[in-house]
Amino acid sequence: MRLRRPQKGEAPSWKLLLWTAVAAIIFGLIGAGELPEDMLRASRNSLHQHKATGDIVLVAIDDRSLREVGRWPWPRSRHAEIINKLSQAGANRTFVDIVFNGRSDSTDDAKLADAVSNARNVTLAVSTRSGITRTGITGSGDPDLLPPEMFSKHAELGLISVAYNYQNAVWHLDYSRKVQGKAVQSFSAKLAKVDSRLNGDFMPDYSTDPTTVPVIAAADILNGRFDPKSVQGKDVVVGTASEGIGDQYFIPGWGRWPVRTFTSSEPRH
Repeated sequence: MRLRRPQKGEAPSWKLLLWTAVAAIIFGLIGAGELPEDMLRASRNSLHQHKATGDIVLVAIDDRSLREVGRWPWPRSRHAEIINKLSQAGANRTFVDIVFNGRSDSTDDAKLADAVSNARNVTLAVSTRSGITRTGITGSGDPDLLPPEMFSKHAELGLISVAYNYQNAVWHLDYSRKVQGKAVQSFSAKLAKVDSRLNGDFMPDYSTDPTTVPVIAAADILNGRFDPKSVQGKDVVVGTASEGIGDQYFIPGWGRWPVRTFTSSEPRH
């Protein structure tokens, strides 16, 4: 029996199979099916853009704060100062979007523990070593990804791990996940004050204009260059927003964020 030879100009069958496999891998990696769907969602969101309520304030550890206060990472005594000043100004709840792994300088640790204990309204971040997937958490049994007990015993915990897509964007957020056998609500769910018993995930409202979220540079909190009324009764999220640290992500419909260093000591409206 003679094997059929490829006609002139016809690609060998093994090459066709190879290209088929490569294409399947590429489309699988980038989630090709998600691309048009996400573009349509972003377009729909642009049709009903609205301003943020102002009930949540961001304290941004931005490039200017790093220049004024010092390079990253900051000692934990600095974070203690921020918590103390926000508490004294009457912040409703303070969410610290920074993972405190293990122990550091004992004096700094004691100051942070005291600040969390005195404020009684702090939520500390829980992360996972390998991130999160739509089906579950990998690395969820790593104890060093939880804050030490000296901090967490007087604070609530909130999950900050999320699943990014091919654009380094997040289209789905968890209500809660189990970390070391215990259900931990996400920062987003806590900020939205949803039922702590809810499971599964939800889609963020990306029709909210991020430029209308009130923002105060962390340096201004530390130096007292802010109006206490700007955080009084508000939920405050303290987190990094520096290109130098690399903590920038893609917001569907809005591009990479944050896109600038905050220069004003007053929240934007």
